[in-house]
Amino acid sequence: MAKILRTVEVHIDDNVLQRVQEEFHLSTEKLDSLIADEIYLAICELEKKLNSYSTLWAICKSIS
Repeated sequence: MAKILRTVEVHIDDNVLQRVQEEFHLSTEKLDSLIADEIYLAICELEKKLNSYSTLWAICKSIS
């Protein structure tokens, strides 16, 4: 299966970032790392779902 490279752009309000950073005493680097980790996990979940749909579609096509 071909790999498709996509660009993900995320916009988070600066006020939200500042509140989270202050409340949890996070450095900018740590906050950026946590955000990147969450985005990565979300993309992995999406990839799993897309692979499941692809497999299901292939099974349905082979049956018909």
